[in-house]
Amino acid sequence: AVSKLFVVRDDLSAHLDAEQKLAITTLSGFLARTAAGSHLGLVSKSEDLVWLSEVADEVVDLYSLDEVLAEDDIPSGDCRYVLCKVGDNSTNAALSFSAASDECTIVATEGTAPLLESFGIKMAMNLTSITDPFWALDNLSGFNQHVSVLQNAGNPVPLSDFAVKCRALHWWGWGECGKKLDD
Repeated sequence: AVSKLFVVRDDLSAHLDAEQKLAITTLSGFLARTAAGSHLGLVSKSEDLVWLSEVADEVVDLYSLDEVLAEDDIPSGDCRYVLCKVGDNSTNAALSFSAASDECTIVATEGTAPLLESFGIKMAMNLTSITDPFWALDNLSGFNQHVSVLQNAGNPVPLSDFAVKCRALHWWGWGECGKKLDD
């Protein structure tokens, strides 16, 4: 069992935007890959809490990215961030960068970067100018060869924790990954 589960309650929080959710879920994926005792999850439906409370000794509700970063039992101070824009190829490059990294790397935007920096988290790389959908495939290594995540560019939050946890190469659902991999 998980000793402590931190649950970010998106169902009760009116101020969590997609950019904050993306930062939280990428941190969650890294913690799931590396942390032995504490885990972090983003919950959008209260009914999910029933089964989650059964897998953890203690469930702690959090309501914002600030609260996640301030929590002593979540090792975010050892992290860095990679900067992207939400919904373009820089996002899939940033998610792939985070997944391939051995270090805790949070995916951030210009909206979340100042908050991360206020907690001492420094930028590892600015990927906002990436337009090439194959940037990660051409420039990174360390991926799980058996896992790729194909996702809708309009909603990058779902599966981002899974992608980071599993070290998955991340693609938008435009079908371009198949073209490159077939070459």
